Amino acid sequence: VITNVTVSGSTIKVTYKVAANATGYDVVLGTGSKKENGETRPYQYGNHKKLNLKEGTVTATFKNVPKGTWVVGMHAFNRTSEDGKKVFSPWSNLKKATVK
Repeated sequence: VITNVTVSGSTIKVTYKVAANATGYDVVLGTGSKKENGETRPYQYGNHKKLNLKEGTVTATFKNVPKGTWVVGMHAFNRTSEDGKKVFSPWSNLKKATVK
């Protein structure tokens, strides 16, 4: 769950809560959102994606973000014991951030 999004200049900092049993998080900035497979998610995020694998990390910082309004989303994942594939949680609540 995203708890806070702050904008300072062209930097966006996203703070989120730790999810039980998660081994990592994908945090993305999209130019919009769309409903896909029953859940709303950011889209058109290009290289505005952060992969956090450190245990206890609850922030993702995006630097040099172009001006505009961004949709921030994240989901947690862990790996299956059978084949090591990623299993994702549903997308979190989405937040908006505007870089001026």
